[in-house]
Amino acid sequence: MKKSFMKFISAAAAAVLAGSAAASSLPGADAAAERIVILGDSIASGYALSTGESNYGDLIGDYLGADVKNYAVAGYDTDDLLAQLSDEGLEVRTDIAASDVVIISIGGNDLIHYASNKLLQVAASASCLADGYTSADIPAEPSFSDVSAMIDRDKLKEFASSTANQMTLSSELARLTHHLADTSETDTNGRYDKVIETQIIPDIESAVSTIRSLSSDTDIIVQTIYDPLELEEAYFAATYSDSYGSILRTVQPRFVTVLNSFSTQLNASAAKNGYRVADVYTDFSSADENGAKYGWYFTNMQTSRDIHPNQAGHLAIAVNILDLIGDLHDDNGLAYKTYHGLSAKDSYPAAAKVKLARVLGDLSKEVKQRDYTLGDVNNDGLVDANDASEILQLYAGLSTGAIASLTEQQSYSGNVNGDSLVDANDASDILGYYAYLSTGGSLSIADYLARN
Repeated sequence: MKKSFMKFISAAAAAVLAGSAAASSLPGADAAAERIVILGDSIASGYALSTGESNYGDLIGDYLGADVKNYAVAGYDTDDLLAQLSDEGLEVRTDIAASDVVIISIGGNDLIHYASNKLLQVAASASCLADGYTSADIPAEPSFSDVSAMIDRDKLKEFASSTANQMTLSSELARLTHHLADTSETDTNGRYDKVIETQIIPDIESAVSTIRSLSSDTDIIVQTIYDPLELEEAYFAATYSDSYGSILRTVQPRFVTVLNSFSTQLNASAAKNGYRVADVYTDFSSADENGAKYGWYFTNMQTSRDIHPNQAGHLAIAVNILDLIGDLHDDNGLAYKTYHGLSAKDSYPAAAKVKLARVLGDLSKEVKQRDYTLGDVNNDGLVDANDASEILQLYAGLSTGAIASLTEQQSYSGNVNGDSLVDANDASDILGYYAYLSTGGSLSIADYLARN
């Protein structure tokens, strides 16, 4: 991805005129991104995506024509990231040394571990732990899954039914918020742990320093943390009881305070330490003119109560980072196809769609179906029994309502017999074609089916 001569001349002239402008001085900014390294946690790794869906690293790599190395690991916190970067025997250091861009998603698990531990301690003191658990069983770094397993929801709802107990919970949540979000400027008496300021940000800065020691001019981008608790009001009302809902309504604004503090402190650190920030939080929230927010659209919270990004979420993260990197062009590649494959693309939040169109170009242009391979439903470059199995799973999902619709790629690749359906008949045809290939056949699947 070499820049055009005129673009190079324009950039050079602008740099001369601007002198030492901050944006121009960032290592790697505006450079061609041909080698990208992704670090961090489950968000970056693509955890919870379905077969055939693409994580944001894949989408970015395809858009830029870049080689992407993804070293993200589900569950990683900042300590894990530092350990990964310090291990001189790992290939990650070699790839960072050769990188043009390093993208980092980290900090969420630090917040989750700390907050979950405090919440479980509060639940224990309120006698709301599930049967078989005591305070001695609370892990030092529990996950949300631990919280879900160890807290008895019925006991918690009963506890929260009392106004006095609701005030107690509110007080504990306020204290937790201070422990996470406060800074030295706001906590002048040193009463709180100030987790973001004293633990997470210093670890991110250490990671940046290590990356700089391996590659002084790579463009380092660190993501903010989105709010997974933004739910549709209708869904919220239909899903949660009054007492349990009141707890969540108390938690949510506290969580926003923490995430805003993280964003503020991260931006301040970036300005001092020469890296850039991808504001994923704002793109996911996508507030409309009425103040409604749309974080629910980009996560699995309303389908499986999973806080991780869904396919739309990974597309939004990719678009945010691509907009930051630059080198934008009218796209008809994987990111564009992913957008058109979204089952609810017509509901894509308007605020986020502005950036989507800026990065991908005309969103109404025709998708090039010829870029898909007929019969290769799982998009692994082969037409075999795995594709037949994939079709049967998709067909079962459609029949039971487990999935709303197929992606554009699945609809085209799976409909091998041309009857506008993707069903067991297509699976049977693919198995027949696979058997034909296994005995030395060389026809394409279209020619094979036409002959048979």
